[in-house]
Amino acid sequence: MSRDIHLLKIKNLNIRYNSSEGVIPILNNISFSVSKGQTLGITGASGSGKSMTALSLMGLTGSLNKIEVTGEILFEDHDLIKLTDKAWTKIRGKRISMIFQQPQAALNPLMKCGNQITEAICTHDPEMDKKVAKIKTNELLKQVGLQDTKRIYNAYPHELSGGQLQRIVIAIAISNEPDIIIADEPTSSLDAGTAADIIKLLKKIQLQTQNTFIFITHDILLLRQITDQIILIKDGAIEAEFVNNGFVSSDFSDYTKEYFELSLAKKEFRNSVPLENSILLEVNDVSKSYETSTFFSLSPVFKHHVLQDIQLKLKKGSMLGVLGASGSGKTTLGKIITGITDPDKGMILFKGKAISKLKFSADKVLRKNIQLIFQDSYSSFNPKQTIGQILNEVISFYTLANSLSERDKIIDDLMTQLMLDKNTILHRYNDQLSGGQRQRIAIGRTLLLKPEIFDESLSALDQFNQQNIIDLIIQLQNEYGFSGIFISHDPNLVKALCTEVMILDQGKSVEHGPVFQIFSQPQHKVTKSLINSGYDLK
Repeated sequence: MSRDIHLLKIKNLNIRYNSSEGVIPILNNISFSVSKGQTLGITGASGSGKSMTALSLMGLTGSLNKIEVTGEILFEDHDLIKLTDKAWTKIRGKRISMIFQQPQAALNPLMKCGNQITEAICTHDPEMDKKVAKIKTNELLKQVGLQDTKRIYNAYPHELSGGQLQRIVIAIAISNEPDIIIADEPTSSLDAGTAADIIKLLKKIQLQTQNTFIFITHDILLLRQITDQIILIKDGAIEAEFVNNGFVSSDFSDYTKEYFELSLAKKEFRNSVPLENSILLEVNDVSKSYETSTFFSLSPVFKHHVLQDIQLKLKKGSMLGVLGASGSGKTTLGKIITGITDPDKGMILFKGKAISKLKFSADKVLRKNIQLIFQDSYSSFNPKQTIGQILNEVISFYTLANSLSERDKIIDDLMTQLMLDKNTILHRYNDQLSGGQRQRIAIGRTLLLKPEIFDESLSALDQFNQQNIIDLIIQLQNEYGFSGIFISHDPNLVKALCTEVMILDQGKSVEHGPVFQIFSQPQHKVTKSLINSGYDLK
């Protein structure tokens, strides 16, 4: 079809949140259009309104007694804002689908991944035979690049890597051959190699089906390669809109120029820091594997080795980066160190004493000293508590304040450090925050405790907030002397924040040493691939 046919038109879209403290504007007069087969990129800083724009196109902005939506969202000249819930069921997932930012949170943790894809198919085609739906599910798994389909079909979400989970939600999104696919930060939690594979997969699907794509990300390098047009959103309004032809223009505002310059800037190596000789943490010969099976006793058991004979020593005051591709074992290592799970063999020593899952559950001081900031911040918060209640709970549990005024000052100082407006954040719930705002709260909740070791994730933050949070962590580390283990797939973030780095590949440590030395003279092919990674979409 001709690309000059506008499949989707948004006219003067406004979203207001009616809180107990008054009306809070979220989107202001957003207008744009996208044609059949095109790819529209939407970018902007954390909390600018990117994801809320996407949710409005899916009719998922929340209950109307709190959220007021005005304007027009015209899909084939039908106004989606006026649709009833019943009418939406015929469009959502069938005509318009979405790849959510956090695949772990988007999937049912109690349901096998294959069954979740089959359910998406049968929901919109209830007459389809279940056997046929299962065959189609296996074809979709292969289509999204998952070869071990039998194991993947029977696996629960927690048994798969981030890259595998992202492919599962893509399979769900394309299962009914929608006209429009909205991808909300689909690569932010993936290493560059896996991210490139995902993008190539999406572009291949688009070529085959002529889908219209709306791609939401703060990754300008990626948008420059895959989009036809780009929209920059600032504070809920469109700051700039242009055809993607290199976007060199003297007409851009100072904010637009600064946003692009910072997004494309290279990060510098962190300055060396004086380290104490004392070893704070030791990981000795740690291994971990998982078994996947069905409910039937005669079914085969699949054993997956996640970590193999990992060893590391963390000096007091240092920041260790653990770098690796999706599925390399990074997250599992973090969970073992923080007592969420035990290794199959090996030992973790903290200040010379062995620690385990059992000791973490019994020792309040140990839990305070070793903290984990989850990659999936959405699932790490209680959905029934406001952000203010979540922070108050930490302060109360660990007795960080002796009075209400002292508690309020601690929270005020934290919100200032995180560059968040307490008047609009503290009364909100988890699902009312952007991914970047949520991640900053997750970081802040941990930094309240001034831990001796913490694991960290910055993948959900835009370049503005990444640099500011890196500066904050370095400042607080210099002030309080805590140590850190920074688990990441992004070599640029490791470069800017860490003093040493361990490279993981398929559960094994392949290189370990000072960041400058490893990055300047990489010895292993995996290390070379990671530090030279980019979006090679050819």
